[in-house]
Amino acid sequence: MHQYEILKERIKKQIFSGEFTPGELLPSEQFLSNENSLNRHTVRRALEELHREGYIRRQKGRRSEVIQRHPRLGLLSFKGFSEVLAYNDKKIRSAYIQEPEIIEWPETFFFSLSEEEKKQPAVFLERIRYLEENPVMLEKTWFSAGNKKSILEKPFERGSLFTTLQVSYNIEIKDVIQDIRAIKGDKRTCNHLQINSQEPVLYLSRKYVTNMPDFYVYSQLYVNTHEYSISNDNY
Repeated sequence: MHQYEILKERIKKQIFSGEFTPGELLPSEQFLSNENSLNRHTVRRALEELHREGYIRRQKGRRSEVIQRHPRLGLLSFKGFSEVLAYNDKKIRSAYIQEPEIIEWPETFFFSLSEEEKKQPAVFLERIRYLEENPVMLEKTWFSAGNKKSILEKPFERGSLFTTLQVSYNIEIKDVIQDIRAIKGDKRTCNHLQINSQEPVLYLSRKYVTNMPDFYVYSQLYVNTHEYSISNDNY
């Protein structure tokens, strides 16, 4: 590891531990240089990397300022919302916009369906997912109804579709194929996420691969990133 990387990681640990707090100015380049027995060029590169990664704000002629980082939601993993945040001490809940129902597959779908899937109607549901009573995600989900119509008869296990599929049908999520892009939220989506109309929304289209051949779960996720950034883990 290069010297600038060692210094960068050391300062990151100090930020995570609270030794340097948001809004606080870091020591000067000269101080960091003397304290760590490094030349100014090495110190400057470490600070530039911290700025690029979003930990500090570089200010010409002034010391660098530690900035407030958004907590992360691990929604890029292939686990469901409930599973991702299950260990977290924050309150999570879901509210149905559309409770699970059997419908025909949309004529235009965001992933190609297999011939076997096309033979069956779909189970469709739409939910708002809340974290600490803040709406963070609008989620639309489809999967082939087949012999799974009984899934409509009672609430999901622990509020989780994936847990219900595993407990009731021995179906496990193994992987996810996903596309991610930023879009302007339409009025309906923005209303549900409690943000201004036409504000940017993170859009994820997903195809969950399971341990059952020709059975997939499809989701469209619209994520409000005002308070949380999106990652493959949480902190």
